[in-house]
Amino acid sequence: LKDNILDQKQGIAVSGTHGKTTTASLITHILKDLGIDPGYLIGGIPIGFNRSSNIGTDPYFIIEADEYDTAFFDKRSKFIHYKPHTLLINNIEFDHVDIFDDVNQIIWQFHQLLRTLSPKSKIIANGDDMNIQKLFALGIWSEIDYFGSSALETKKWNYILDDNGQYNLYLRGKKLGPIDSKLFGKHNMQNITAAIATLS
Repeated sequence: LKDNILDQKQGIAVSGTHGKTTTASLITHILKDLGIDPGYLIGGIPIGFNRSSNIGTDPYFIIEADEYDTAFFDKRSKFIHYKPHTLLINNIEFDHVDIFDDVNQIIWQFHQLLRTLSPKSKIIANGDDMNIQKLFALGIWSEIDYFGSSALETKKWNYILDDNGQYNLYLRGKKLGPIDSKLFGKHNMQNITAAIATLS
């Protein structure tokens, strides 16, 4: 995949314990809506698409970056091989109990991923996730844009719930407007904000 496709494309890797399929689908939908024909490999068939993968005619390629091991003979996480231009880290939680003993082993695999990135690559990260902060404490060599659910100055993008129960999107503390979506719930507001931040 890397040698035959990703090396010829501008890779956008969507990682995290949960939300990968939704967020990768959102990014692909946004690009398609902008008239771009992206390549993608998604763990499901998104609404509006008739298949889970496409080579695409434009330079972007969106891929779910899973922390599960690569193969019986390669116990590194799959995402080690992708070397994306843009990496989204939506969340890190304990998962895949068949191969990981605890969340620290997962954080270590993410650390190995960060070590493969070019210094010119960009990371989009959930600034509310404490495990992502533990990851970055191990070393970071790429530019980071944070997103989150609170209007802290350290976060470029925010999704904030107002008194009327409406989520609003903020950029550097400036309200851009409401997030109007058929998706609902805080987790999907996070996914939407992550997708927008990834493409900004």
